[in-house]
Amino acid sequence: MSEPIEESRRARRLGLTMPARCRTLGGFIDDVIIRDVSPQGCRIVSRALTVRLAARVIIRPVGMEGLCATVRWINGHEAGVEFDQPLYGPVAEHMHRTFLTFPPAHLPVAPPVSGQYYGTIVRRLAA
Repeated sequence: MSEPIEESRRARRLGLTMPARCRTLGGFIDDVIIRDVSPQGCRIVSRALTVRLAARVIIRPVGMEGLCATVRWINGHEAGVEFDQPLYGPVAEHMHRTFLTFPPAHLPVAPPVSGQYYGTIVRRLAA
């Protein structure tokens, strides 16, 4: 299924490149990149996208709590998800401003000491 056209959207999508984790109800976890966001949902990209249409997932953007969502469309390595509860508009705008580029200027180049999360994303994108 292809991505819906822009005129059918309830809100404008804000472009960004934000690392996140996507967990399916079956327990599979995949590192993904959020490519755009609106209060109603986002587009995720993964080299090994393992979700299916209408699947329930939890998207956990870096530094945020998990967001329950439903997969609404899939196109190759991309999927569009609709959040169960819309994001507060200023939160989507903050995500956009903070992650307009990747990695954001405020993040260290090396992975954080507590884990390899950023390093994993950088290695997967560079592969």
